[in-house]
Amino acid sequence: MDQIGWPAAEDAAKGFGAAILQGFSNRIHPLALFNQLDRLLPMDGVVVLDGEYPLAARMPHWLDHAVAIGARCGFDEQSPEPDEVLNADSGFVRVLRKSVVPRWQIRHVISDDFSNIATLFHEVFGHPLSRDLWVWKYGQGRGNAATAARNGVTIAHYGGMYRDILLCGTPEWAFQICDVMVHPEERGVMTRKGPFLLTAATSAEIYGPLGFGFPNARAMLVAEKMGLYAEVGQLVSVTWPSSAPGYRWRTRARALNAHNESDHATVDALWVTMAQDLQQDVVGVRDWNYLEHRYVHHPHNHYELLMVTMRWSGEPLGLLVLRRVENACELLDVVAPLKNIPLLIDQARRVTGLWGLASLYCWITKNQAQRFIDCGGKEEAINISIPTSCWTDDPRAHLFKNRWWLMAGDTDFR
Repeated sequence: MDQIGWPAAEDAAKGFGAAILQGFSNRIHPLALFNQLDRLLPMDGVVVLDGEYPLAARMPHWLDHAVAIGARCGFDEQSPEPDEVLNADSGFVRVLRKSVVPRWQIRHVISDDFSNIATLFHEVFGHPLSRDLWVWKYGQGRGNAATAARNGVTIAHYGGMYRDILLCGTPEWAFQICDVMVHPEERGVMTRKGPFLLTAATSAEIYGPLGFGFPNARAMLVAEKMGLYAEVGQLVSVTWPSSAPGYRWRTRARALNAHNESDHATVDALWVTMAQDLQQDVVGVRDWNYLEHRYVHHPHNHYELLMVTMRWSGEPLGLLVLRRVENACELLDVVAPLKNIPLLIDQARRVTGLWGLASLYCWITKNQAQRFIDCGGKEEAINISIPTSCWTDDPRAHLFKNRWWLMAGDTDFR
């Protein structure tokens, strides 16, 4: 997003009557813009958005979304008629006026907001949010978030991380929704003008149009009624008993060396083959760069990354990501040609027995679960839906229906 040169603090204190944004485009972060204009302009201050439509835009209606975000920040449009907003065939002028003080102040999250967000997180989820985990999710441009505040207190948060995906074989990115929070005392305001809708809609309009997440049934129902989400899948759990920990004559498993470039290249090669197998589906990129950040650099959780190979030839068959959870082993991720899944599950069950654990389980989208059930697993329902973002009416949203390959490792909380 482009940055805007703002007046110095001492000049801003004097106040301005109007702001003209020449060259306004979809490269400017609209929420950050109106947050700054709210600081600079008095009540009745005028904002003029003057620019040209880009040749291509990720969201065709980005300008209308920007104006809607302005309205949520207290800036109402003054020239809604089409013949009043065009300055040329490819240009526009939109005029807004700072006319109200909103009940909830919608803000773009910056690093200084961590303590307020951590307080809300503890009140909502009942356990602390460490700064390390917050930076792991959102730091260095990996994610973004919007908050709503009332009387200076943060009462809602809607965050997301950017995830590279393959959409039916085509490289894309989606906004992976996480840390959706509304203060317990504000949850009754689940209306189309409440803090949840305001933060969710604003995020969809800025970081959309493609989004997904892992809400429970109640949260999914609320978002569906508000027109934010449409369900495109469900997660299920597949469970196996552990197996005898003896050697396998065909295959072997070893710990992946996170510092070995040869292992990195092997993972990337396995991912290329897996991606080819899923060209008719939707899947998050699972190359080494992603796996390293997701599992090796996680600030709190410890994961076991195991490379499964043919015993005699050493041919790589796939990568397993495992985590010990009480008396069970969780299979968080698989990177492999899909034909090799039975051999990987066999090794995962063996390792589970070697660790003295009773069972192995994984989460997988229901449309992909049969591959795991065919390996002797038992399917169990869990209370997690997979939504797609439908707020911006993107025509590609239907492509996600029953096409996702998602596992527990795709979440931000496992």
